[in-house]
Amino acid sequence: MNQVINEAYENYIRVKEDYHKRLINNSVSDIQPLELLPMDKFIDKIKIDSDFSDRWKLKITERGLSHKERVTIACKQENGIIPIVPMYGDWDPTKEKMNQFLNEQNIPTKLIIIIYNNKIIESYE
Repeated sequence: MNQVINEAYENYIRVKEDYHKRLINNSVSDIQPLELLPMDKFIDKIKIDSDFSDRWKLKITERGLSHKERVTIACKQENGIIPIVPMYGDWDPTKEKMNQFLNEQNIPTKLIIIIYNNKIIESYE
């Protein structure tokens, strides 16, 4: 995931720097100093500005996982969480208790989808 974002950011830097060099070489008057967004601001702008996102061919979307999605992820893990309901006497299978259990097992709460140059990467956090 980071590799894809880094590649998009490096492309952004390269294009901006090339454009600025062409302006200087063509002796364009009133050239403003080159201002590049730092990586974190670049990512933030990608998330909120669809025109900017389209220009750099990078889309980042995030959404919270539902309770059911988190349980499904827990059931698929290899670390022995199955059966998902712990077998001890005072277990209360309420959503609150289940979420507490999922959190203790470090089950992700968020899905991040990155699309760059028609490549789709899904990541859980």
